[in-house]
Amino acid sequence: MTSFDASTTSTGPFPAAVDRFFEYLQDGVAVNRRIAGKWARAWGSPVDLARVALQTPTDLATGHGRAIGTWLTDETVLAQRGLVDSATAVSERVVDGSVTDLDDRRSAAAARD
Repeated sequence: MTSFDASTTSTGPFPAAVDRFFEYLQDGVAVNRRIAGKWARAWGSPVDLARVALQTPTDLATGHGRAIGTWLTDETVLAQRGLVDSATAVSERVVDGSVTDLDDRRSAAAARD
């Protein structure tokens, strides 16, 4: 089976988000593949089938929960970096004097009207 390379598919304004989403999907497929393997190995024994049947909901919840958690953590880190970059850009503009006081902007807008 060939693996999917998410880095070759990203286009548009959100390529990193698309990559992370496809990584999440790959993680989910890996979880399902491991569970399917457990079922295939247990097929010969009723006791093993019962054990796998009882473990499967836990395996699904744990595996998919971990995949979703990783995806959300990555999204949170990216959002945090964006906020830090935005705050840095604003603070640099303030230090350079390129951001005027809010009252000055309001006065200029009123003068134009």
